[in-house]
Amino acid sequence: MKPFVVFILAFCLLYPVAMIASGWLLTVLHVPNLEQSAGQGIVTEQYYLIPFILIVLCASLAYFVSRVFFARKEASR
Repeated sequence: MKPFVVFILAFCLLYPVAMIASGWLLTVLHVPNLEQSAGQGIVTEQYYLIPFILIVLCASLAYFVSRVFFARKEASR
């Protein structure tokens, strides 16, 4: 049960950090097309793949963090 708790805690810490970083990156890289959006109101673009990639990346990192945490704990015995 402890490895699962460590995994969940690591995931819950990594996921918001990754979402904030991706939002910042998308904001920095966005170049508005003012000619196309003139008079149309709000123009939104959908990024469906980025959240999925972030979830998989955060879950993988959380898995490795939990593995390293328990490998060090077992080595210290």
